[in-house]
Amino acid sequence: MSVENDVYTIVLNKNWEFTGETKTVKDTMTQFLNQEDSNGWEAICIDYKELTDNNGEIVGYDYSNYSIKTVSRTEWYFQPVFKYSPFIKCANNRIMRIPTVLIAKNYGSMPKRLERVTKTGIWKRDNYTCQLTGKKLDKHSGSIHHVIPKSRGGKDTWENMVLCELPLNQKIGNKMPEEAGYKLLRVPKPPVPGSQYVSIRHEDWKIFIKT
Repeated sequence: MSVENDVYTIVLNKNWEFTGETKTVKDTMTQFLNQEDSNGWEAICIDYKELTDNNGEIVGYDYSNYSIKTVSRTEWYFQPVFKYSPFIKCANNRIMRIPTVLIAKNYGSMPKRLERVTKTGIWKRDNYTCQLTGKKLDKHSGSIHHVIPKSRGGKDTWENMVLCELPLNQKIGNKMPEEAGYKLLRVPKPPVPGSQYVSIRHEDWKIFIKT
């Protein structure tokens, strides 16, 4: 099955900040590995510590323990392919690792922070999870909860709105979470620039996309 239209790559600016841009396998391989386009790009190669059993067999990887290095187009051809590495098969039947993180060496800008808060944005920021109980929600079971109720001066802001189970939201009513005996899973804040519409598709992305 072809993976050329699958998205495996994120783009960082020259300061190693996520720009909000993602690339398909086709675009990644065309731009990064193309002789004419490659000068503006560098790949980040991330390798994780192997976990072995008593016989020395690899049983997994420690994703909290990794090494990072930047790799040029020419060097990328010789990068090893591991079980966690997305890859493609080239015309000569050679297996090649797909870069999961690219650096745009000539680009230093960042996307603007999302200015207007929306219900869709809150759902995505909170990962479809109730911020009081940790329960996964769908559109029928979740609602937007104001940490400081609107009747008490609360505003429609990223810092004051969280996703909550619908029955629980109705139960809390005009109270703040701590007044009802609940604690927020995390302090609500605006999404990291460029991250609000990105679903994490690879362990490598988590290093650079802070949600």
